[in-house]
Amino acid sequence: MALHRSVVSILALTLAVALGACAEGEPASGILEDDLGGFDPGDQPSGDDPSVPTGDPLPAPPDEGTPLPEPDPEPDPDPAPDPDPDPDPDPDPDPDPDPDPDPDPDPTPDPDGGPMCTGTPCDLLAQCGCPDNQACDLDEANLPANACREIAAPGRENDTCVALADCDAGYVCVSGTCRRYCGTDAECSGPRGQCVIRLTSDDGQPIPDVVTCSSNCDPDVAVHPECPNGYGCRLRRLADDTEYSRCEAAGTLGDGAACSASSQCRVGLQCIGGACLEVCSSNDTTCPAGRGCFEFSPQFFIGDVQYGYCL
Repeated sequence: MALHRSVVSILALTLAVALGACAEGEPASGILEDDLGGFDPGDQPSGDDPSVPTGDPLPAPPDEGTPLPEPDPEPDPDPAPDPDPDPDPDPDPDPDPDPDPDPDPDPTPDPDGGPMCTGTPCDLLAQCGCPDNQACDLDEANLPANACREIAAPGRENDTCVALADCDAGYVCVSGTCRRYCGTDAECSGPRGQCVIRLTSDDGQPIPDVVTCSSNCDPDVAVHPECPNGYGCRLRRLADDTEYSRCEAAGTLGDGAACSASSQCRVGLQCIGGACLEVCSSNDTTCPAGRGCFEFSPQFFIGDVQYGYCL
């Protein structure tokens, strides 16, 4: 039932974004994040009493103290004298080889001015095949094909959008925010960004071979510069158990308020066990006075950092 509520709340949020955009007379992107099979780790049964944590306390990070200064390196002894220099070079070396008479030419330019690409008609990752000042993006009217488009605004990870043209080259408008196309984790902002977010059309059809980065935002801090203004950083787990963080529109409910979805909680809080609570981590287990930092069950990791919640 909890998973059902989570799916319904995500669908409602997506619908609200789309309706809001249409109300302003602007097109809403029909490309969605394919994680509806996943869930919010806080939207899990927490026992008969939601005030009682089900996980163990998260251990505080060790106090490593002040590192000792490195000792000054010992001076090197006098170096041994150089051996006799090499004999004179060959007085009659071979002449320089003739330059390549037929070097490889530059790639044939695209008729519209951009370089030729392996993608058809353009490449999402290489961002080539389009005229200058245009981006290669998904063709919303002919998914899963690609097409060149205008760039009305250079939106990136911390920007909202209602149309594909609201995002910079290499980014796509997904569920109201610009997401970066990627092929590997190394192309995403570290240390939390991962190349894991697959996409679907607005009718639920998967878009094959297209992946975007998750956010690099940290839910264990109160301010999230990686997210658009008014968005909070929330923990998320895909159906295949991939764990990541993402930016979501925030609500107005304060610390400890009853909630049914994280979208109802203000920035810096997540709906956990039916209440808006702070997130903590193995990097910083500090919680408000009188509360402890407890791990999720099952445990939640992004990289080597374990996340929990304050209760």
